[in-house]
Amino acid sequence: AFGKTDGGLRMLATVPSKSALVLVEPATGVATSVALGAPFDHLSIVTEIVGETAKGSDVALLWSTQSPSVAFVALGSTVGKPYQAVERLSLDRPIEAVIDVPAPNENLKILVTNGGTSFVVLNLLARTASPLYANVSGTQVLPSADGQRLWMFAPGSDALALVNVENLHPQNLLLNYPVTRTFDLARKDGGRAALALHGVGSMAFT
Repeated sequence: AFGKTDGGLRMLATVPSKSALVLVEPATGVATSVALGAPFDHLSIVTEIVGETAKGSDVALLWSTQSPSVAFVALGSTVGKPYQAVERLSLDRPIEAVIDVPAPNENLKILVTNGGTSFVVLNLLARTASPLYANVSGTQVLPSADGQRLWMFAPGSDALALVNVENLHPQNLLLNYPVTRTFDLARKDGGRAALALHGVGSMAFT
């Protein structure tokens, strides 16, 4: 990715084998290495969500499929102060995937771990990580389009869980047939509805 630092634009690359983030100056090719303390293999710029640093530079979010942690790198304090730029959060397990939550809760990311039996709700603003657990392997999480709810379901199970993003308390719903897919829809009366598809017959839905 490309990001703004207090020294100008830099190309950013994670180097898991060295547990480092490398910043390359595009015009000269000069590289600066920032020690991360753990191997990270994914990064994204999250400045639009968390805001710029004091020097108007970007903030990068790093996560790893190898190490159980996430990191925030404030690029504005990287040049000349590389060891003060990194803020790490420890997790129980490495991350398999990251799911975005739509506005107005775009500051939340859903981290998938352990084959879909455990999840982490990462708050980019508060820098907190809250766990969510499922009792069925392969559970999927679907954020609603209005960013207010999470739907959790495991294909083949007849259970569906509704999670309010404000308190992360799940409400379990038991359906008549196994769920294959779930959709969160806007109703014409201004409310919302969930549509659960079932692989029964040609197709069925609740």
